[in-house]
Amino acid sequence: MYLISADIRGAGMDKSIIYCFDPTIVVARLREVFKEINVTPQERSRNDLHRLVELEAPESAIEIAAADARRRGPIWTFELSTAASQKIRGRAERYCVTFISDAPIPEDFRIRIIAFLKQLQFSECVEIKSVRLEGNIETPT
Repeated sequence: MYLISADIRGAGMDKSIIYCFDPTIVVARLREVFKEINVTPQERSRNDLHRLVELEAPESAIEIAAADARRRGPIWTFELSTAASQKIRGRAERYCVTFISDAPIPEDFRIRIIAFLKQLQFSECVEIKSVRLEGNIETPT
């Protein structure tokens, strides 16, 4: 799997970092840069919460999922199609903007994605990476 992302260190758990992305604004900016984007109209931050409620999970698990949804949301998912019909999936949430592909991301798209993410790098706490994931091993691309 190939991943390009902008992450805010601590993912909302480090009290010394008070920054976050506005996922709705990120998606609006994505639409300006990537005309080929297809954004899923349903916001996703509460999916796990709803699933746990449906499964009648223990109250403690539901409370954790609710807190996680509040911390990370809103979460918007999207998909980009390359000229070769390759699908690049993505997600914009408060502490991370991610692009994922099963195949190597074409260089022209990789350059455009990294340039877009660099525009979101408003602080030193925002880390941008482009890696290949094999198991738990990250190899820079």
